[in-house]
Amino acid sequence: AVETTLRVPVLEMRRSLRKWADKDHSVQDRSVPDALLRQARKSGQLNLSNRGLEKVPDKVLRLHEPPQSDDTASIDVGNEDQWWDQVDLTKLILASNRIAQIPEGIAQFAALQVLDLHDNQLVLLSSAIGELRELRRLILSHNQLAELPEQMSSLVNLVLLHLEHNKLTKLGEFIQTFEHLEDLDVSHNQVSEVSEALECMTRLRKLAVSHNKLSTLPSTLANLKSLQDLDVSSNRLTELPSMSGLAKLERLNLQHNLLQALPEVCGCLQLKEVYLGNNRLTLLHGDWLKNTRGVVLLDLRDNNITVIPDEITLLATLERFDLSNNDISSLPFEMGNMSSLKSIVLDGNPLRVLRREVVQKGTQAILRHLRSRIAESDSSTKESASKEILPSTVHQQRGSKQLNISGQKLDVISEDTVSTIVQSSVETMDLSRNCFTSIPSWISLLHGTLGDLNVAHNRLTVMCPEISSCVKLKRLILSNNSLVDLPDVQPLSCLMELVLSHNRFRHIPSTIYSLIGLETLIASDNQICDIDVVGLRQLSKLTTLDLQNNDIHQVPPELGLLPLRSLQLSGNPFRIPRPALLAKGTQSILQYLKDRIPTQ
Repeated sequence: AVETTLRVPVLEMRRSLRKWADKDHSVQDRSVPDALLRQARKSGQLNLSNRGLEKVPDKVLRLHEPPQSDDTASIDVGNEDQWWDQVDLTKLILASNRIAQIPEGIAQFAALQVLDLHDNQLVLLSSAIGELRELRRLILSHNQLAELPEQMSSLVNLVLLHLEHNKLTKLGEFIQTFEHLEDLDVSHNQVSEVSEALECMTRLRKLAVSHNKLSTLPSTLANLKSLQDLDVSSNRLTELPSMSGLAKLERLNLQHNLLQALPEVCGCLQLKEVYLGNNRLTLLHGDWLKNTRGVVLLDLRDNNITVIPDEITLLATLERFDLSNNDISSLPFEMGNMSSLKSIVLDGNPLRVLRREVVQKGTQAILRHLRSRIAESDSSTKESASKEILPSTVHQQRGSKQLNISGQKLDVISEDTVSTIVQSSVETMDLSRNCFTSIPSWISLLHGTLGDLNVAHNRLTVMCPEISSCVKLKRLILSNNSLVDLPDVQPLSCLMELVLSHNRFRHIPSTIYSLIGLETLIASDNQICDIDVVGLRQLSKLTTLDLQNNDIHQVPPELGLLPLRSLQLSGNPFRIPRPALLAKGTQSILQYLKDRIPTQ
């Protein structure tokens, strides 16, 4: 009697639970209209997206079960839903629901080719997924999956696998069986390592592993011969394996990493779009540009690049070029002839060759400005300098003590001509706009007479030390060359004006501070990064100082103590003094700097 008494409540509890479960199943089943299921049996496709489902309804799992014997409707020959006329389910869409798990019963849909479960609440993926061997498209994005079952290796016919926006930490070795896979998206997960087995996916055309925790990529990446689109943005990559084997690669996204060097892409002849923004790049190599001639879009924004090499003009098809927020101070003037360029972004750079208002007017204004600054074409290899054309010219100018042989494309002067120049006791000589790579050593023969020398717009890379013997020099113009330093010029005590603009000086050469007679120093449009006030103080006669368009990041307050009548500092990246103050003129700048000198 006691046993019977206990058994009754237990039975009642089981009935209640079964009743509750049946009710729950009934609610889920009612969300799936019978007409939809009948259509699925005929078409082989079932779309149950966005229906608030918390599980796969039982009605779906019983989709292909034959009718019960008492189902008179099913044996009615006129019934439109004849079970023996059903086709296999090949496409099942369960997206945008609240499904937390996939039942084992899913395995019965062995003919399934498309399974879309994106935007659900999946935490685990049933091992039954491995039974769906005909599956070609599996979409599991926007779930809570932390791992994938090894049975995934059975899905050998997969063409597309989307796993983005989950919680995966790795891709298992099972990916080595995905020989037919063409599209793999594992972005927005927590993946820290990609298996070397990646190379087995030889048909892969698109690989997205952005927004993960990758610090390296497998060396086998280069074996993906069919890859066209690679997105590894927003990771922690510090270096990259060679990508030279990716002959079909068209799009490469490496944004938001920690890269300090450009990727090796010498074999990527189909490359059209390259995204390298938000890294730590400092150099853009000319050789790298030679290997990316077909690029249409090049994004280098938010790096530390300082120089754009002349080889940029080799990118004849380039349409969009983003250089914003780098340390670029100048651009090759020849970029003005890049006819395909539709957009160039330069904001956030300490540009010297382009005024702010030009940049603000947009790409076409920038290109027009660059074209206007293109120097005379470099034709020295086609027009060699004559060594015998000058004597008559020198004789014609002999009585004036002045010699002007500018613009003759000369790179050397014959001994006869030199002899004539020396005999003329030349005091003023203009050698500008020629092809000299250094000041001729015979300049020392004019040590007793030469007072004014102009060697601007040549190709000087070094200065001959013989220049220091021209002790009567009062004016020396060396602008628009490629000088980075000067020899000892201390003996030039008479020198009053020195022009060094448009060269490659990174500092004012220390030897200049020994020029006790110097009154004017023009060093604009270089790469000078600091102001040596201690050195400048030694130039007691200095009244004009032009340091415009350099890379000066800080102006020392002590500069305000110099007795300058003209001080030009605009076009530098420093924040203080502000442009509005610079526009007020020298005395306002000097007074401002004086006021900032710390008091003892």
